[in-house]
Amino acid sequence: MIMDMMYEKSAREAFVSKTGHIIVDCGMIESAGNKWLGFSPDGVVLNLNREPIALLEIKCLYHKGN
Repeated sequence: MIMDMMYEKSAREAFVSKTGHIIVDCGMIESAGNKWLGFSPDGVVLNLNREPIALLEIKCLYHKGN
């Protein structure tokens, strides 16, 4: 969890730099069909027309031997 927080900003910036897409924060998203089901991605990926095309979930893996 700590590694995710330490490197999430850098990983997000690298994704934007590599893809050219726009990332916006979104908070909690609730399923329209199942009100008990929800998720909280790290962002929504928008194309250059600002249309949502994907969700972004960043995982920064860490191994004690690194």
